[in-house]
Amino acid sequence: MLVKISIPFLLSFVLVAIQLIVIPLISINGIVPNVLLIYLLFYSLKHGKIVGTIFAFFIGFVFDASSGGLIGSGMFAFTIASFVAGFFQKNNFTEVLKNIKVIIMLIMFSSFLFFFSYSVLGNSEAIMKNHFSYFLFSIFSALYTTLFALSVYIFRWKKL
Repeated sequence: MLVKISIPFLLSFVLVAIQLIVIPLISINGIVPNVLLIYLLFYSLKHGKIVGTIFAFFIGFVFDASSGGLIGSGMFAFTIASFVAGFFQKNNFTEVLKNIKVIIMLIMFSSFLFFFSYSVLGNSEAIMKNHFSYFLFSIFSALYTTLFALSVYIFRWKKL
């Protein structure tokens, strides 16, 4: 039981470090994919919205504390995205993974919610001139995260 709980937390600590150290190296005009969000979305798909939301809350706190941003903005953004992803959870996890349309739409919508709420609440790096800039930043970040997630998804699916 302890191993079942500790492995996702340890993996998420590694992903937080990757997100803050390695992923900015592949940014395009300040837009980066969020690997921690991708992991949390698939975690919520597998375990449901309640477990995924609680897990996302704690991981969001770790991300906020590690990134030096506003405490609470990442927690809120990860929690909303994981809650939405949890609605698509089914008893058979592989059945969900076979439907690529659902995966694409889920990642796009959840990523957009994450990036929009995170950029509005606490992103000090993105200086936006108006509210439409937040919207555009969120759309492009969600697209980049979705493309990154699909590459991971296709690689992982062929491996199974």
